[in-house]
Amino acid sequence: MEFSFLYQFPACRFRPASGNAGCVIHFIEDADQTLYIQLTNWIIDFLDFAECQGPLLPPSRIDLLTDKVKGWTAQSMIVIAILGWILPILPGTPFFLVAWWLGWRPSPTIKSVMVEP
Repeated sequence: MEFSFLYQFPACRFRPASGNAGCVIHFIEDADQTLYIQLTNWIIDFLDFAECQGPLLPPSRIDLLTDKVKGWTAQSMIVIAILGWILPILPGTPFFLVAWWLGWRPSPTIKSVMVEP
């Protein structure tokens, strides 16, 4: 705003005030009524067409839902990554544990041949 102002009104000085929340305009020469009108019109045009940034608007329901879905997606990807790392290492273990829980036991007689050296 300051540089645009100095370009449009070289006879005036612009000084930021109140922690850049306001400004003070000094007239170096004696100003006539037309300069005041031009200055007023310039400020109105600048504020109408400038992309002023203020505080963020509160999030809408869609924004809140999107954030929750992103959180769920991240957590589910972590779970899938852990399962993808564990399951290929022990592919038969879950089936073996289910069979054991259902009552399957290996037969007590082991037929093996001992070879003596």
